[in-house]
Amino acid sequence: MDRLDSTRNIPSTNANGTGDKTIYDAWGVVISVNPDVLIVSVRVRPKGAYAYAFEDWSINPTVSRGDYIHQRLEYFNYIVPDRDIPISAGTLVPWSDEMYVVSTNPKVKFGRLKFENDHATVLLPDGKIVLRHHDDDVDLTRE
Repeated sequence: MDRLDSTRNIPSTNANGTGDKTIYDAWGVVISVNPDVLIVSVRVRPKGAYAYAFEDWSINPTVSRGDYIHQRLEYFNYIVPDRDIPISAGTLVPWSDEMYVVSTNPKVKFGRLKFENDHATVLLPDGKIVLRHHDDDVDLTRE
């Protein structure tokens, strides 16, 4: 989390000096309930860029995944009063060289995913989730 909160100083878009911007962006998707499992993809923002590293995963209907993602958002309000926080849920996750498994179940191993031949596996107490990488996506199936 300290690394995700890290920033760097980059030129301002209005040429009035510089400002701190985060170096990393993260996108989490709930892929299982009972046990609860979250996959988090982490991407580095290009140096000097203000663009969001997951812009292609926006809920904007003009992006290719916009409708899919918008239909799979759950809104929670447990951190910031009067503000809903969208949480993605589904079987499609943004690809990244850096992806992590997080779970409320201690039997599900927490840590960085390792893809071999474009596949990774998350072992569950009663089966497994297989992740298959293609293009900018990762598809999930529960077995």
